[in-house]
Amino acid sequence: MSMAGIRMTHIPYKGGSGPSAQALIGGEVSLSFVNVIIALPFSKAGRLRPLAASTTRRAQMMPDLPTLEETGLKGYESSTSFAAFAPAGTPKEIVARLHKELVRALTAPDVKDKLLAQGIDPIGSTPEEFLAYSKVETAKWGKLIKERGIKFE
Repeated sequence: MSMAGIRMTHIPYKGGSGPSAQALIGGEVSLSFVNVIIALPFSKAGRLRPLAASTTRRAQMMPDLPTLEETGLKGYESSTSFAAFAPAGTPKEIVARLHKELVRALTAPDVKDKLLAQGIDPIGSTPEEFLAYSKVETAKWGKLIKERGIKFE
């Protein structure tokens, strides 16, 4: 809202994108940020109209959908990440081996195709790259939480 200079009312839904998508379809709300895996079937059925992707790149499942940046909201980026973790103190050789095998699995054509079909774009970054990404995300969202006075319920 602050980046776009607009006001909206936040309506929290328990359960993530599913309930908010249902509220959008049912006319309870006029806009919602919905995960692509939830939105795609409704979009194909003509029940939802996607406006833009919140990521820095277009979604592979919806390549014609522009990003918010492409529509004029410069610098906006919000995405969901998944990562594999091991206990603290795991030897570096074990971490390296696990990483190698996970990347191999993520890049296997059948696995990659299944993930893409679910709206997941596998990256397979290194542990160091993910740590750097996590620090940037934590700082970005931490700043927003403080600036907006957001409280967790």
